[in-house]
Amino acid sequence: MSMLAENDCYLKAYLMLKPHYSLSEEEGIIEAVNGVNELHEFSKEFNVETSIHLNPTYIAKGCSLTDDMIKFGYQPPELSSVIEVLKFASELKIPIYAGLDDEGMAIQGGTFRYTGLDKEKTVKAILSFNNHQDYEKMIKEADYSK
Repeated sequence: MSMLAENDCYLKAYLMLKPHYSLSEEEGIIEAVNGVNELHEFSKEFNVETSIHLNPTYIAKGCSLTDDMIKFGYQPPELSSVIEVLKFASELKIPIYAGLDDEGMAIQGGTFRYTGLDKEKTVKAILSFNNHQDYEKMIKEADYSK
């Protein structure tokens, strides 16, 4: 961060949401929120403009971790967990973008889950959030209440 500050650069950080099969849904959220908070603190400390790209971990085809993820019953994160992390970042006023596209590399059923949510509306609202960064607007667009 000090080198970025010295060179008047900014940081684009990538965070994985629930990157390991040992994490529960709640632990995945906590880990991501802690990462957002740490990046926010570093950004303030070093006066480096920072943005975050949040990636829900999916189960990739043909990856060396695929067998372990399946063996240990890994469940990709819920869209509601993505929303929780976006909410936290919004409260800190740190730009955050959610990447929901597995680019065709996930196994069947290996991307994010959406229990109790309208997948189409929620994905559209999150992708819209990437452009406007307005948490309340996203919640209205997704028709989400928690």
